Amino acid sequence: MVASMDGVDSVQTARLTGRPLKEVDFSDLRLLHSNPEVMATLGGVRTPEETQCFLKACCEHWQQHGFGLWAFREKHSMDFVGRGGLRKATLEHGNEIELTYA
Repeated sequence: MVASMDGVDSVQTARLTGRPLKEVDFSDLRLLHSNPEVMATLGGVRTPEETQCFLKACCEHWQQHGFGLWAFREKHSMDFVGRGGLRKATLEHGNEIELTYA
């Protein structure tokens, strides 16, 4: 069982602020997903359509499970620095909770 993060709408560190990924993050995700260095170990560069599907799946994951991926920004400039969080994943041996970040 995984505890839900319902009601938690942001996280803060000394340098970063984070909130659940939303549709408004598409442009930032598109830039991230088009970077060959970033995506080298994440299945390769994604097209805009693939990024849109990824984002839609992330939003649906939050709705279904109460947790998911976050958009992280530098606290003072609000520049996008990446995405990360937990998500359910189906692997060869069964279902797991996966830590993911980029």
